[in-house]
Amino acid sequence: MTKRDEFRKKTKDILAHRVAWICSWPGCPTVTVGPNKSSTDSFQILGEAAHIHAAAKGGPRYDPNISQEERKSISNGIWLCRQHARLIDNDYKEYSPETLRKWKLSAENAAYKALCLPGDQYLRDTTTLIQIGNDIVFHGKWISADEDKREWSVLVDDYVYGNEFLLKDYCSKYNDRNDKYIVIQDQGDGRIIRVAPSWQLKDTKMYLTVNIEDKFVRTNPYDAGVDLALSPSWDITLDANGDFDLVRGIDSAKQRISTSLSTRYGELLFQPRSGSFFYKYFLDYNENEGLLTSLLKLEVARLASLPDEGRETSPLGFVNRVIDVMFNTFNAIDNKISVLLTIEWGNHEISSDKYSIFVAHEK
Repeated sequence: MTKRDEFRKKTKDILAHRVAWICSWPGCPTVTVGPNKSSTDSFQILGEAAHIHAAAKGGPRYDPNISQEERKSISNGIWLCRQHARLIDNDYKEYSPETLRKWKLSAENAAYKALCLPGDQYLRDTTTLIQIGNDIVFHGKWISADEDKREWSVLVDDYVYGNEFLLKDYCSKYNDRNDKYIVIQDQGDGRIIRVAPSWQLKDTKMYLTVNIEDKFVRTNPYDAGVDLALSPSWDITLDANGDFDLVRGIDSAKQRISTSLSTRYGELLFQPRSGSFFYKYFLDYNENEGLLTSLLKLEVARLASLPDEGRETSPLGFVNRVIDVMFNTFNAIDNKISVLLTIEWGNHEISSDKYSIFVAHEK
């Protein structure tokens, strides 16, 4: 039997107390401790200390690079009601470690503010980039995620692209749009929006609710460049001498990341609603490494999650999410920059590789 690195009782108690024994799932009001009616001097606990990275090899979000003590530590735990503790493990591809850590921090902040702290001093600590359609990107906070209704609710903070007027206009003219999608950066996920989003203002803050389609299934990067329904196919690349070469599998997947990020949105005549927004992000924010890093993660999530125009598959459907980004330099050489990406692939392998991205200058 595989040995599990379980939490100590003290660790579980601290996790529960730090969120006031309330489930850390966004929008879940479940109180997880209360009296036991069978006895006047006992209580019952209906919550669990869930592992962010699995307690044993083969489990949800298992990370071989952390130690046994780290797996048992409070930093690797999140307090949830039993239903949501099961859900993050049964459907673990949906919930990234980064998402769970932000939910944990958000729940702890809410508990602290309920004790003594007025205002929203900690709001930006738990925000992530959220994209609605092609033209709107904002810092937002995930308020609730109702998996039964396939409904996400988010709090809109400050805008990176767009404004409140454009967001309201997007909602009112949803039926006339071609860009019906939402992407959440820290989750590494994007979804097609099913019906017009709704919004409301509370205490001058804007809340947005979207109904989403199911997640596109991620694929194995080793199948990239291979048409499994027909005969094997190959992608074409250039070798170091400028000669044509053929690649497939993981090499093809890596090439497609560079190619997809290097293709400007709208520049393909036969697919005018395909391509990447990264060239725009780089030109606008190459002096802000933190924001550009988040925007690159957001763009890979969009390309991995949403199908290209006229297709049923996404350009980077073999990518689960980008874990880390490191720019070697912001000085483009021959209009190209080099970036080190740590990627979790569709088969859950993780690797770090350098990618060359073409960043075209505006004419």
